[in-house]
Formats: sequence, C-alpha cells, structure tokens
Amino acid sequence: MEVPEQLARMGRAGVLRNAVAPGTVLTRITRPILAMEQGRAMLAEATPIAVAAYAEPDDVTPLLTFLASADCHYIVGQTIFSDGGKDAIRRGERLP
Repeated sequence: MEVPEQLARMGRAGVLRNAVAPGTVLTRITRPILAMEQGRAMLAEATPIAVAAYAEPDDVTPLLTFLASADCHYIVGQTIFSDGGKDAIRRGERLP
C-alpha cells in the first residue's frame, strides 16, 4: 500500500502518525558527556544548533502534549523538529 493511502486510511481511524525529531536533550545520559570538554566539542561539531543551549526535557514536553491532544486533529504525517535550529542549519537556511 502506498504511503498516501496508508495515511488516509489511518487518519480516518484517528491515527495521525506524527513524529518529533528532538535535538540534543539534557538527560542522565547526555549530561555526563556534556560535562567533559571532549564531549561538548564532539556534540557541537556533530549537531550545531542556533540557540545557545541544549534542550531540557521540559522544552520538548509541550510539543508532545500538543501532538497527543485533540487540538492536533488536523496535523497528519508530519515530523516536527524541536532541535534548536539544527535542521534549519543543516538545510542551509539563514536564521535571524
């Protein structure tokens, strides 16, 4: 089955099939890496971001809550980047 047909069938069933693509989020796993100079340098090179800080879990939670709510009924088949501008930089967009 082709993806558009799948999305239409799933959407009619109330399955919206959206995704969140977060950047680096400060967690119990990433905090020790970022505490080391080598870890900070590695992440900065691999994942440049437009904002001056990495995300806290609470920075991503409102987006997840919205996508799980009834208010999200018309957003279907999307990947939403919550990555501090990393994807925009990767695409070469000019940021203010």
